[in-house]
Amino acid sequence: MATKTGQEAKINTLVVTISLIGILVVVNVLSYFFYGRIDLTDNKRYTLSEVSKKAIQDLESLDVQVFISKDLPPTITVGYGQERDIRGVDREFLDKLEEYRSYSGGRMRITRVTDNIEEKAEQAKLELFTSKEAQVQGGRLEFKKYALGATFQYMNQMEVFPLAIEPAYFEFEITRILLRLKEKYQKSAQMEDILKAGKDIADAVQQCKKKLDSYQKKEEGQGLAALLAGGDVVRAIQVDRVNFKKECDQVGAMVANSEIKRGKNEYLDQLIQSGKMFAQTVDEISKMLEDKEARTQEVARLVDRLEQLSDLVEKDHDNLKNSPGRKAIGFLCGHGEFCPFPDPEPLIRPEIAGLLGQRNPLVQQFVAQAKQIEDQINSINEQLRRGLFVRRGLTVKRIDAGEDIPDDVAVVVVYGAQSSLGERDLYNLDQFLLRGGTVIVFLKNFDVAVYNLKKSGDEFDMGAYSFEELHRNPVAHNLDDFLKHYGVQVNRDLVLEKKNFEPITIIQVQRQGQFTIQSQREFPYPLLPTFTDFDSTHVLVRRIANVTMPYVSSLFVTAEARANPNLEATELIKSSREAVATKDPIEISPPRLLQAVQQMESNGPHTVAVAVKGQFVSFFKDKEKPQRLEKKGDDEKRFRKKEVERPFVESGHGRLLVIGTDFGLENLSPRRVMEGFEMSQLSSGTADFFLKIKDYIANFQNWNLRLSQIASTLQSNLDFIYNCLDYGLQDEALVDIRSKGFVRRPIQNISSGGKTAIVLAYAAGLPLVFVAFGVGRVLSRRRK
Repeated sequence: MATKTGQEAKINTLVVTISLIGILVVVNVLSYFFYGRIDLTDNKRYTLSEVSKKAIQDLESLDVQVFISKDLPPTITVGYGQERDIRGVDREFLDKLEEYRSYSGGRMRITRVTDNIEEKAEQAKLELFTSKEAQVQGGRLEFKKYALGATFQYMNQMEVFPLAIEPAYFEFEITRILLRLKEKYQKSAQMEDILKAGKDIADAVQQCKKKLDSYQKKEEGQGLAALLAGGDVVRAIQVDRVNFKKECDQVGAMVANSEIKRGKNEYLDQLIQSGKMFAQTVDEISKMLEDKEARTQEVARLVDRLEQLSDLVEKDHDNLKNSPGRKAIGFLCGHGEFCPFPDPEPLIRPEIAGLLGQRNPLVQQFVAQAKQIEDQINSINEQLRRGLFVRRGLTVKRIDAGEDIPDDVAVVVVYGAQSSLGERDLYNLDQFLLRGGTVIVFLKNFDVAVYNLKKSGDEFDMGAYSFEELHRNPVAHNLDDFLKHYGVQVNRDLVLEKKNFEPITIIQVQRQGQFTIQSQREFPYPLLPTFTDFDSTHVLVRRIANVTMPYVSSLFVTAEARANPNLEATELIKSSREAVATKDPIEISPPRLLQAVQQMESNGPHTVAVAVKGQFVSFFKDKEKPQRLEKKGDDEKRFRKKEVERPFVESGHGRLLVIGTDFGLENLSPRRVMEGFEMSQLSSGTADFFLKIKDYIANFQNWNLRLSQIASTLQSNLDFIYNCLDYGLQDEALVDIRSKGFVRRPIQNISSGGKTAIVLAYAAGLPLVFVAFGVGRVLSRRRK
């Protein structure tokens, strides 16, 4: 009997096992046709939003080509030397694409490149990256390159996901690309003639470039091929100069044909200019080749220039192809704002500095150091422009003081102005807002220095620097009345939180004999308050858990705006009730401020971010309208100006977003760093200008120092800034998706008494819990 029961048990186990395997197989097969997922994350990070589903369903057909290198490294180095773990990222990327495909109704096709991956990825304009490991190839130490990204082809339009290493933002980037493809396809039909003119120039340049490349090929044979085998490119062109000129003269012809369209599109204008430079260089080469005594070196230099110009034409053509429907973000510059662009004009004109330097060696030395500072600043600003905006798919433009706002700008950002805006600038902002644009203002009401480099005396002693500078200086901008007119009152105060705030990183210096030792230490700092009270009905903040706003000022929606039925004002972010808003002088040193803030009387909550939309009335109604500023000389060449002044608009719909902080992103420009410098000082006959170089270096280093002090909050702050820009571009769906990508939960600051209470609760409470459980268990058993 027992044997029979044992056999039955084995059979039952076998049947159950086979049934489970069969069920799993069937489920796996069905899952290919019916997609489902249970997402337990609070922000639904692993679930496609309805906007993403609709974006893929709105495309009739989509071809996705995926480039993933074999044997990807476990970690890579990203900006500022930080390491990022990318293990499993390729799998997540493919899973996300498959998720889109499952909602496409069979209209999305995914192809994975399997051979010559890196080479093809580079041709498709993906961004290759390297690992830390290097290999010796051809006697040189080279880092192996990897690719991880995709191209998306819809109709005759293509977009690139150049570097897919951040899974949290996969949905945002892919949906942005899908929306962009549809918009670009629709808008390109309206620009057909402009796009064709650009393509004609680019194709002609490409044909000329191929001709040049043919002279560098090593082939067997006689005549021209024999010259090529020797690598004598110049002589090869000279022998074949008739065919070279015939092929490359097509560039000039295409440029001439496109001149009639100049002024219709700024990207085409730039391409025409690059094509003209290319054609002029071809003419120069042709003329020199006709001279038998022409120097080979000069011709070679022109050939190199031709190759550089061909790359420039290709970039300009890419910009033109990507321009249909693309909205730009304009950054107002010239008033001490954060302006992520290299300065268009040098601070010290080289020709004048050269003349003065011949007479005075100190001037020559000063100019060299000043030029080095200026080059570094311009390089940093270019990196900021590319890293913060261009790589995020955002088109940004510089709008200089007094300059008209370009037609393709959809949102204007006034980021931390530190001086008064001119009447013409205010007028341009007013009219832009009333014509349906979005104006975003990040305020900077105080210049706060926390143990910055202190400038030292009048002697040129670079070792006299000390980290002792503490100040809280008010900033003299003139945005208060301007913003109040539209319904947002700016309070000249600082908001501090008593419990929720982030630490600040301070550099401490210790001197031991002749040596100086620097170290970093974090201090809790109430002037870096973290806010968690958001208006959950507004798309800009409804998915955000918290945001830290350094040196923030409070805002207030005016009674007039609240009572105006044509305006909708939203208080986006508020402080806690325990917060303090003060206009009085306060301690800046972190330890002393931490003690002082506990003694201050709470007066919260305070609003620190406001959005207003609706029909505004012009700030300049019944006022004299400021005239355009006339620019002369070199300024006129770079000063974009509409041909015809638009008529004045008294009222109109627009959107205004005001944030009470600049998030620590401050202006970095040669004129700001070398504040107070004038060219006339170089010819004054004194050496005062030379002694100032140490102050300029301190200003430059303080910019880096301040940024590093709040580095722990910078990434989440950037995400919030991107949300603001997406909102400004009216891509509200993308705002909602981007917010899913980051959830930052800082640990709440607890008082010493609270910490003691928690420790005692755990020390005494846990044993009591076990005792209570044991007593309950004993009593339960006795009842049984």
